[in-house]
Amino acid sequence: MAHRVLLGHTTDADGPTIVDLFRNVNTFHLVSWCLSIIACSIAMFIFVPHYQRLKRAPKSFFKKHVLKILLMAPAYSITSLVALFFPRSSGLFAVLRSVVESRAIYAYVAMLLDLLGGFDRAPANIQAISPEGKFYAVPPFGCCFRPCCPVVTMSRSLVARCRSFAVQAVYAIPGLAYLHLWVELERATSHSEAYDVVVIVVQALEVLTVMVAFYGMMILYFACRARIEGYNPTKKMLSIKLVLFVGVVQSIIVSLAISKSEKGSQALYDESYSVTAWTNFLLCIESAPLAWLMRASYPERELYMAQQGDQPSNTETDDYDDDDDEMDEDGYVITMAPEARKHYGTVDNAVSTL
Repeated sequence: MAHRVLLGHTTDADGPTIVDLFRNVNTFHLVSWCLSIIACSIAMFIFVPHYQRLKRAPKSFFKKHVLKILLMAPAYSITSLVALFFPRSSGLFAVLRSVVESRAIYAYVAMLLDLLGGFDRAPANIQAISPEGKFYAVPPFGCCFRPCCPVVTMSRSLVARCRSFAVQAVYAIPGLAYLHLWVELERATSHSEAYDVVVIVVQALEVLTVMVAFYGMMILYFACRARIEGYNPTKKMLSIKLVLFVGVVQSIIVSLAISKSEKGSQALYDESYSVTAWTNFLLCIESAPLAWLMRASYPERELYMAQQGDQPSNTETDDYDDDDDEMDEDGYVITMAPEARKHYGTVDNAVSTL
């Protein structure tokens, strides 16, 4: 029986089916399955009512992005639970999960831009408070180089660069996950080291892709968090960071821990799928707090405030007149930060300053 552990993935061409699992079930399996089902049920119990309430909120760009981000909770819950019982198909469910994850990353960046009045107006809105700064000195690449990082101006090109970092994740994360699955299936029981090298390269690219997307998110977050403080941007960023950790880093930690203690892992799960089983079990358990964090980060009231172009907790915007909001051809509200509106007057004036 061929078995390899490589950065969070296990391969086993003759691995267990669901029938094999139930034939060789033990007490630990039953306990882990019950805990996983309970955690996933709690996650869905939190997600479904909240999602339904948000669906009834007024139509806006903010609502569209929030609904995409919230889908991460059921995606992690359902795919990890099913993969726990079907270990042979865990790679397929990982691909499905990566699609939702990549869409959520881009939706978060798009949400920040729309809260700032859209891509064309975001630089002007940020410049109203932070015209210059060390915008590149943020995690995960620039935090260690802050003393020597140059001060740059928040410009349209910088915003476009941050958005492109998120766009590449939409295509690269699912594409690399599919390529990884393809290589795993092709090599089957082969002991060729060439397949191992390819898998390691693909996994390294997966980590790099996520880090690049996260870098773009952090640049925008630190540049505009003071502008959109009323929308709890810290909670929203924390929820995305946890997803990135759970989706990428955790599987690597699990595989390294199991490779260091093979005897302990075999006592609980068969070696042929120990990494897959532990990874999906942890994802099931974590889906409940992830769903709770998502509900706390995206309350229903924010959708109504975003539709009016207001700041939920900003007391200085009482005189804001939502009759001045502009609408696009689809009927979506084009919002502009209230402070920027007071400074520039109209969104057209703001754009003309760029």
